[in-house]
Amino acid sequence: MHWTKIDDINKLELTENTQYLVCVEKWNGNGYVWHNMVANWYKEGSELTLREDNNTPHYHKITNTGFYVIHDCGEDRYKRIYEISHPSYYSEISYPGVSPDFDITIEK
Repeated sequence: MHWTKIDDINKLELTENTQYLVCVEKWNGNGYVWHNMVANWYKEGSELTLREDNNTPHYHKITNTGFYVIHDCGEDRYKRIYEISHPSYYSEISYPGVSPDFDITIEK
């Protein structure tokens, strides 16, 4: 995995509606710790429609260029998306060419 430092989020040229691994510093009460999350990339002005299983649409207008976490479970599924404030690094996600079942190791 290769991490890319984010100096100016507005200068990033990434693929919209694509998931990336994003790293931010998060306050834990005693100090800052690194926290990773999966987020989608969108540009300011983009419009996004997310549909529930019953086809109910939820419309979102992206207000700032950046990484967004999509709330995709629970009763309020797809009703909310959250912009990640001040991300420090991002990385492309590479998916395995085979099922993870072939590579999973369970330790006791």
